[in-house]
Amino acid sequence: MKQIVLNCQLSDHALENMIRRYHFNDTDFLLSKKIYQRIRSLSEVKAFYKITTDIEMDIETDVEINVGHDKSVICVMTLGNALDKLQDEYHALGKELEVYLIECLAMFILEQSYTEFEHVISQETGLCLKQIKFPDIEEKGKDYHLRRGHCKTQEISMIEIVDQLSRQGMTDVIYNQAGVLIPKKSVVFYSTLGESHKDIKTDHSANICEQCSNKECTNRKKRKK
Repeated sequence: MKQIVLNCQLSDHALENMIRRYHFNDTDFLLSKKIYQRIRSLSEVKAFYKITTDIEMDIETDVEINVGHDKSVICVMTLGNALDKLQDEYHALGKELEVYLIECLAMFILEQSYTEFEHVISQETGLCLKQIKFPDIEEKGKDYHLRRGHCKTQEISMIEIVDQLSRQGMTDVIYNQAGVLIPKKSVVFYSTLGESHKDIKTDHSANICEQCSNKECTNRKKRKK
């Protein structure tokens, strides 16, 4: 497992895009910039990841089983506990606009960080992320696990990814009994890797919405035809 800090910075233009996407008023720009500057001073984007050349991994011993040649990456990305505390502070003061701004800015920062993360993977491996996927919270294919003792990367769950990276030293992100990530401004994903960008989806922000199960979300981005 490796750990890196991603230096994602939002320009004024990016903040304007965030305001439009999440349906803020144009007059909220200066407040969003102030909140963003505070976020920058309190937190950083950390990514914990592991690259494997194997498709299947033993969930009991964390030993990789050589059943194929495709490379893939599993990753946990987080903005840390500081933003959760900052939201709690604003909520206690009844400043719900600021609370919502922190939520939306955090999502936007994480989304922008996927591109920087891909650059890191490309420099390390010479490969690109084919398609970022966000696994279900619950384990998939439990019967499969019981029969064979290992799981396919394509079927790996959020819990399995967090557990696997935790066994290798990650302590920044955990989950509670309900499967909710702590810190809240965290995300878990995986992707197979490809040799070039040909026929590979590179609009990761659009792909995030495609993979999300909440089809009624007002923030959902529609793929351009």
